[in-house]
Amino acid sequence: MLRFLTIGSMTGGFLIISPGLRGNVIKVYGSLVLTMNDWSPWSYIAIGLVFFVLLTIELYRHAFPKGMRIPKY
Repeated sequence: MLRFLTIGSMTGGFLIISPGLRGNVIKVYGSLVLTMNDWSPWSYIAIGLVFFVLLTIELYRHAFPKGMRIPKY
């Protein structure tokens, strides 16, 4: 949790002090939003599937006790 807060605050600090970087980030974010809207609803379905797969992988990794290897098929 502390690492997340530290990285988030450093990122926010860089965006506050750098107008060029902030402009680029806002431009890329706007471009991504427009692209998602162009491909709607398929883009939202894809994001949901990717989120579900990543969540499944993360929960599967932590289901085993420490030191036990994850079985490889």
